[in-house]
Amino acid sequence: MRIGLDIDGPIYDWHNPVYDYYKAYKDYDKSYTEFWVDYFPKLSAEEHDFILSIDTLYTAMNITDETLNAINLLSKLGTVYYVTARSESLRRITDLWFKRNNVPFRDNLIMSKDKVSYAKLLKLDYFVDDFASQVIDLSGITKAYLFAKPWNIEYQDILPTVRSLTEFYNAVKKDGSAKKTITGTSSILEVTDRIELESL
Repeated sequence: MRIGLDIDGPIYDWHNPVYDYYKAYKDYDKSYTEFWVDYFPKLSAEEHDFILSIDTLYTAMNITDETLNAINLLSKLGTVYYVTARSESLRRITDLWFKRNNVPFRDNLIMSKDKVSYAKLLKLDYFVDDFASQVIDLSGITKAYLFAKPWNIEYQDILPTVRSLTEFYNAVKKDGSAKKTITGTSSILEVTDRIELESL
């Protein structure tokens, strides 16, 4: 089994340090949801690029115990790949954060906005991402799940949605077990058919 994980959102809550940054340095005084749904999308491309380039926003928090436990459980089901739209210039800081937090399969780090191509290349069975557009694009290639966030709320009743990596793990485990049962049943039927043919 091959499992793909987006980083920012499902694993690292990058959006929270960004929100804190705007409260501290830009005097933003509205809610987290309003910031990400109404304010941030309207900022200029230059402002977006600037925020995306601030290294400290990618190391402001450690991984939560629940998230790390879920990734460790996923790693027991198969191979885990981290496919992120982060810039290649952030590889070193991302790798150091992975090491500091003892994230498994940390060498399987892919920095690319083209997640569809990598899902095909790696033959991923499952993927989780917090952007609905990515989940929609990936759904024809792998079993993709939306990671619930305020900016994707209108898609949460449409796309397969999880609210934590623990929930994602449970969905993957359940689906994987169902596939094994079906495969096992098919094999038994094939053997039974073969025996019956040979006895004729």
